Amino acid sequence: QRLAGMPSVIYKDDRFWCYILPPIKYPDGTTRLKLGGNLLTKEGELVGRIEKDPEGMVKWYRSGGDAGRKQELWEMVDTLVPGLRPLEVFVDACITS
Repeated sequence: QRLAGMPSVIYKDDRFWCYILPPIKYPDGTTRLKLGGNLLTKEGELVGRIEKDPEGMVKWYRSGGDAGRKQELWEMVDTLVPGLRPLEVFVDACITS
């Protein structure tokens, strides 16, 4: 209930940029927040994987994402929604443009 009425948010500071979508109820009965984002260098450039060609994008989607970035993404959530206590956290691939 705390997040009822939450808007979609695009956020950027000197450490990272991200988007977070309001809670979505899925057919399996779970309710989830979706977040995507990336760390930034001191110069404001994206850190990490950047896919520009269609084949690389398809490969990235099929990879399931980078589980090693889970903590980094969680820190973004905690910045935007302090005190959130999820039952489970999933990592998957996404692409923004």
